[in-house]
Amino acid sequence: MQNIKNKTNQQWYLEWFGVALFFAVSLAVYYLVKTYLVGAPQIIGATLCVISAFLSGLIFIVRTLGIIMLIASPEKVAYDIRFDEKNIQIFAKGGGVKVYPWYMVDRIILGEDFDGIYIDATDGKESYDLPMPYRTIENKLDEAIAKGCLSFKKEKQWIDSNQEGLDKHKDATGVKRNYFTRRSLNYARWVNNIVESGNGIETVSYSKIDTAVDQFK
Repeated sequence: MQNIKNKTNQQWYLEWFGVALFFAVSLAVYYLVKTYLVGAPQIIGATLCVISAFLSGLIFIVRTLGIIMLIASPEKVAYDIRFDEKNIQIFAKGGGVKVYPWYMVDRIILGEDFDGIYIDATDGKESYDLPMPYRTIENKLDEAIAKGCLSFKKEKQWIDSNQEGLDKHKDATGVKRNYFTRRSLNYARWVNNIVESGNGIETVSYSKIDTAVDQFK
């Protein structure tokens, strides 16, 4: 699930270019500071430039890897998805239908930041961009699972995020998220805690229950 809702590929490229420009400017300013300043101003200015260059450089590397993945594995776009007792049918925008029999599906993930679906099946993993909110897909999926008596474990989780454009009026009742924290300052071990949260991106996952594999066929 590469793209984020409400952001086009062009926006991702522009943001990548902005980070690269900031990185280049930080290096240029560092050179000017080292060349034309002396004493305390040089030390302070050079330190700030090094910090800016380091942080922007890390972000640039991450964004570059994301762009490479986006080009190497472009997202597949579909115009509709249908569920029945035996299959998931995805109707591609360019034509053709991809069919996933339930017995081949190991996991399905939906997310508030992605209007689409991620499917982990025995013949591969793929995400599909769809022209419908994740809530609509979730409702259709719940109906199909209940109607077909399919054994999937449904879990909801919220991931901390400062992303704009998401629903800020969510009901966090019964919804959990995981985070890691130290047990104590003197005990160098990270432990997994689960708390209720009203912030972040909601994700919904459906995992097949292994003991019920035969009933899918």
